Amino acid sequence: MSQKHDVIIAGISEASVIVAAELARAGLKVIVLKKTGERGMMKYSAKAWDSDDNIMSDWPISDKELKAGYNRVEKELARAAADGKLEEFLRFVAVETGNLELRPFAQVKLVHRDSLGRAKGVSYFNAQGEPEDLESEIVILAGDALENARLLLVSGINKNGDVGRRFYPYSAQSDCQASCKLDPVTKDAYGLPVLQIHYKWQDNHGREYQSTLVDQFVHGCGTHRMGWDRKETVVDPYGEVHECKGLFAIGAGQLPSFVPCHPMKTIMALAYMTADRLLYRVHR
Repeated sequence: MSQKHDVIIAGISEASVIVAAELARAGLKVIVLKKTGERGMMKYSAKAWDSDDNIMSDWPISDKELKAGYNRVEKELARAAADGKLEEFLRFVAVETGNLELRPFAQVKLVHRDSLGRAKGVSYFNAQGEPEDLESEIVILAGDALENARLLLVSGINKNGDVGRRFYPYSAQSDCQASCKLDPVTKDAYGLPVLQIHYKWQDNHGREYQSTLVDQFVHGCGTHRMGWDRKETVVDPYGEVHECKGLFAIGAGQLPSFVPCHPMKTIMALAYMTADRLLYRVHR
């Protein structure tokens, strides 16, 4: 029998910590599924944090909106983020509210949709490797950029072909073009397709190179870019997937263009926008 929750969040990350905390403190019943060995959060130096002002001119949000989010991050979570203690903060919220469950060793398999194409829950593998279902009209994918893209693709959510079409690895040079798709052969320990990442770049002499790697973890952004154009982007500026009402994909993957460093504060500021939009929708 499937279990019902107000909100299902797949992944522990800078973004999911904020959304889970905001929604739980507002009285919603939230469950966060954390897969084994999840690599969603990193510890950052003060220098990296201070240099994180990443809004670009072509992004579908204003400076005012983003700066409001920055102020909230600085006020509420800057120290926890700098010390690498965001998950510890989330556990505190779970005890404080009684509305938040952290379920470890949970690998999401796919997102379920109803007959109208709206989110209605997920299937996942529990700690024993057994499949289970969870029901909710709000599902939030909040892993790293590659994992979010993989879950969207496995769930058949890519009507406009933009999921994974652009990927910006942080470790690559700015002119490196990358994309990802499901590998047709290789599976993970749960029998799910892994990602195939294709790189294309030029050297200083203009010579072009290409390479394809399978099942490689790389921190990056842009796999499910945000924007208002449903034909060219995957999610709106609040992270809701254009083709699936109630499904959100948040975090680095929603950033629409390359940024020069890991955009932690920007990701967290956008997460506050997602939480505010969901609370408005729930309470209106």
